[in-house]
Amino acid sequence: MCNSYMKKFLPILIAFLFFPLAAFAGSRTFDTPGTHTFTVPANYGNLTVEVWGGGGGVGTNNSNSGPAGGASSWNGSVIAGGGAGGRVSVVNPTGGAGGVASGGTTNVNGNAGQDETAAGYGNGGGAPFGGAGGVGSFRCPASNGGAPGGGAGGCNASGGGGSGAYSTKTYTLGTLATGSSIPVLVGVGATLGITDSTGVVGTSGAPGRVKITWGDSVSPPPGTLSCSITFDKNPISSGESTRISWISSLA
Repeated sequence: MCNSYMKKFLPILIAFLFFPLAAFAGSRTFDTPGTHTFTVPANYGNLTVEVWGGGGGVGTNNSNSGPAGGASSWNGSVIAGGGAGGRVSVVNPTGGAGGVASGGTTNVNGNAGQDETAAGYGNGGGAPFGGAGGVGSFRCPASNGGAPGGGAGGCNASGGGGSGAYSTKTYTLGTLATGSSIPVLVGVGATLGITDSTGVVGTSGAPGRVKITWGDSVSPPPGTLSCSITFDKNPISSGESTRISWISSLA
């Protein structure tokens, strides 16, 4: 029986000797608009950041455009711009433009909101790999954009809001300093659009998002690892004991 315990736990002991610097996979998502800080985990594997900008909003029938969504960013360099608001007008109501992405390994600009259709409204633009655009309605308010980054649905002779852009970047082990603080900015979704003189309100775009995921990593020290394990007595019988000794190099 003692021999079986040794067989079971000896590999675990060796693993701790040879691989003391293991890091575990994880993720963190920032959804609340504003400025945040992310601390780089120790000995991460590949770390991937995804960034969505905020969706554009829609006003009411005031011959004006709804407000734009805010840009989101990672470390000030991976940027997903916010979508523009849908234009309200009795002549040629148009959807807002999508946000512009930059700085990532992959950059995808946001989708424009739909121009006004014969029904009297346009739908909001859907965010790339993110939230759906809001569904338009003849009467205000229409449906808000879906998170993250969806543009607002148009209403009352307006186009839909444009969606936020999407940008992503992957960092390999050692690219980012362990324990360093990375600034994170989450863009606002455009607030309820303009309120007209009758109290009718517009529709909101969805806020942006920044999501970070990282994989497992095992980082043994440099050089040649070695470990020698000896037993005073092996095998042993029930009721007997033995002493385990080991000598390791670079472990």
